Amino acid sequence: MKQAIIKIGSRQFNIQEGAVLTVNSLLTPLEIGVLYYSDGKTSMVGTPLLEDIVVKATVQEQKRSRKLKVGRFKSKSRYHKVSGQRDVLTVLKIDKISLKGEKEVEPTEKAETKAKPEVKKAEKKSAKVTKKAATSSKNLKKKEK
Repeated sequence: MKQAIIKIGSRQFNIQEGAVLTVNSLLTPLEIGVLYYSDGKTSMVGTPLLEDIVVKATVQEQKRSRKLKVGRFKSKSRYHKVSGQRDVLTVLKIDKISLKGEKEVEPTEKAETKAKPEVKKAEKKSAKVTKKAATSSKNLKKKEK
């Protein structure tokens, strides 16, 4: 399992492929610095960053955090003030962690299964209608006798 420690802005995150991160607002282009990389067999530590590792991430949504209330209060002077704030957050999904020269392996498609012969619905309905007509004509003949 590939994992890495990345730096986005001034914060560091321990990630794996397929992870979903919530970070502070990213209004500028996404810049991800890789500090540490491990694929289970080998591990690399950057000084301070690894240039050979590429982390591909996609922005899933921009949202706002829950409201934080900040209050100021001074005793004996009847002074109190409350204000609120909501940070803008970006949700990222880590698609791939790979080496720069590593070839991309495309998933193989499943072999097509043989299609079942299609029976038209109109043929089925017409068969039912003729069967009903035949039985109704037999019932009429019986009633006439």
